[in-house]
Amino acid sequence: LKRLLYILLGSKQVYYQLKDSTQLSHIATVISTPSESGSLSESTFITFVRRTSRVALRRFQSLLPVLEKQPDFISNLLQVFWTLNSRDSASFGDFSVVTGLV
Repeated sequence: LKRLLYILLGSKQVYYQLKDSTQLSHIATVISTPSESGSLSESTFITFVRRTSRVALRRFQSLLPVLEKQPDFISNLLQVFWTLNSRDSASFGDFSVVTGLV
């Protein structure tokens, strides 16, 4: 599928821009919607943080449009973190996954 998208889109750079934009837009939508963010599992949240962190480290220019459209993106992500932490602080897993973002 990747190879097909590379061919259709013309370059890896365009493919990664589309992929990053799609993933980050989905994350932004979920974490900004209280009904959805409140029902996130710990594993889904960790996946969101890892994807966001990967894009921020590898292709920061892909993160900028999302931050412009959703200026509260990072604060919403942190709010979900604290909600999950307070919901089940005894069993909340690996805090180190967010250290690259905080």
